[in-house]
Amino acid sequence: MMQATNLKTNHLTQPLGIDAGTLFLSWQCAGGVRQTAYEIEVTAGAGTLWTSGKVLGSGMHTETPAAVPPKTQGQWRIRLWDENDQPGAWSEAEFETGLAQSDWQGVWVCPETEEPDIDCTDAINAFTKPNWEQKQAALEASGKGQAQPYQPHRPASYLRKTFTAPAGESKRLYITAKGLYAAWLNGKRVGDMVLAPGIFTADKHLGAQTYDVTALVCDGENELLIALGDGWYRAVPPAWMETVTCSGKKWLSCSSWK
Repeated sequence: MMQATNLKTNHLTQPLGIDAGTLFLSWQCAGGVRQTAYEIEVTAGAGTLWTSGKVLGSGMHTETPAAVPPKTQGQWRIRLWDENDQPGAWSEAEFETGLAQSDWQGVWVCPETEEPDIDCTDAINAFTKPNWEQKQAALEASGKGQAQPYQPHRPASYLRKTFTAPAGESKRLYITAKGLYAAWLNGKRVGDMVLAPGIFTADKHLGAQTYDVTALVCDGENELLIALGDGWYRAVPPAWMETVTCSGKKWLSCSSWK
């Protein structure tokens, strides 16, 4: 029997924190010779968000006509009909939408309260400063611009927040930064992404990550530690992190699914 494989939602496998709205669903075929029809069901909890019914055709992607709300833990399943018009078994995939734009409220938090004294003898600045000064001198000599002073790279900054929460249920950490960040919750690294949040024009838009931290949150007091680096954002201005107010909790956005 023919069965759908490699199910993807918005081109991702089991995505966490994707944008709310319509979903782009795609799949591949295994077994049989030719797909002649498919049927899809999209659900969230006990509710059905959309069903396609039996759709004739060999296409292996479609878009849901109904928008999926923010913070939705959902599933979709699909079955295929082969060249003999025989249906195969259902295949299933999960997805989760992230915060709505209106949930991202707050101000940028700067952990640097004083100008650091940087003598540029560290490895990074000792390497980059001569190159910068050489290029600026060449720029000014060519008459194409005025040389700019070197802006040294700074050491990483740190933010620490303690909060109380019950254990269990499903908990998420929504986070972004201007520059780069790494997060630890109760001493354990959150996720495995490096150079987060990625390459973005911080003055125009930023990508945000969603992490499943259910297993990291303890019953009672918890500690969140953030390390911030320059990244693509800056060399001199203070490092920043997004402050989020969601469900009455400021600085840390940590939600529980009911």
